[in-house]
Amino acid sequence: MEENRINKILQQLIDHAIPKSYRPIVREWLITNEDREAKEQALQAIWQQTSSQLEDLPEEALKKTLEKIRIADRKQSHKLFMHKLGRYAAILLLPLITGLAVWLLSNNNQEYDPTMIEYFVPNGERQTVVLPDGSSIQVNAGSLLVYPSRFSKTRRQVYLSGEANFSVEGDPKRPFIVRTDDLHIEVLGTKFNVQAYPGGGFIATTLEHGSVKVYKEGNPNEAILMTPSEQLVYLPHENQFNITKVDVADYSAWVNGELRFVNKSLDDILFTMERRYDVRFLVDPRIKGTDLYTMKFKTHETIDDALYVLEEILGNITHEREGQTIRLQLKERRRTR
Repeated sequence: MEENRINKILQQLIDHAIPKSYRPIVREWLITNEDREAKEQALQAIWQQTSSQLEDLPEEALKKTLEKIRIADRKQSHKLFMHKLGRYAAILLLPLITGLAVWLLSNNNQEYDPTMIEYFVPNGERQTVVLPDGSSIQVNAGSLLVYPSRFSKTRRQVYLSGEANFSVEGDPKRPFIVRTDDLHIEVLGTKFNVQAYPGGGFIATTLEHGSVKVYKEGNPNEAILMTPSEQLVYLPHENQFNITKVDVADYSAWVNGELRFVNKSLDDILFTMERRYDVRFLVDPRIKGTDLYTMKFKTHETIDDALYVLEEILGNITHEREGQTIRLQLKERRRTR
């Protein structure tokens, strides 16, 4: 696809000039590896054009704009046959999200370095980022990480949209803060996993060792202190926190290429498989996405291996694959005479 055409498509998407019926198709194309280099260049160009306009906007205005975008996508997503496309809403407006992240990270920070690094990992990949302080971050597929080229003398802040596993270097004088759209996760030195995919409906923090405190934006006095092997799940639409003991290995297995699901809904399983294998599921509406399953996929297993396991466990589905598109259908019952 020629570069000018890609620029035009992305600019029309951000300007809401593309008809609603075509937006999901463009969104799906955007997060695949097809024309990846050209898409990244186009997004960067749009971001450079947009960033100067964002600098003068207050935080609340940016947040309200982003929330309107998400609400619009949620209202539309239930009409779609394609599986959970509304979850990609934030990634589709990468310049706006990045503008919000930069504003959040630089706000009230006198030592702020204006050089921000934007690290986006497409579907089908996972990558390692080493921060200026030596902290190591494993970034999962479909995730955006924004961080400064150097941290301030008083704190270390990064912005995450997606999922990442953090191994933070200890520094008592400079707490490490992971910021998502709704929460702050603050640590001094520890290892933990954060899942905060746009449109996912929850933010999950899983602590492997050390300690972290989690609090909502602007409410540090109401922080929840976590201990190892605990998982804290925040449901933004219900304004509710749930904390449980878990096997942390299940939630960090993706770092080593494994996928583990313990009592997870089919919707969540397929959403994770889409990111891992860079595929798209078209799901028969008769298949119940809320049913819970436990399954595991090893590092070496391909998408075909995973589909075989999925069919064996569910028992009542079959699939057809065309390239990166996979259709899941209910098996037709044989008629008895």
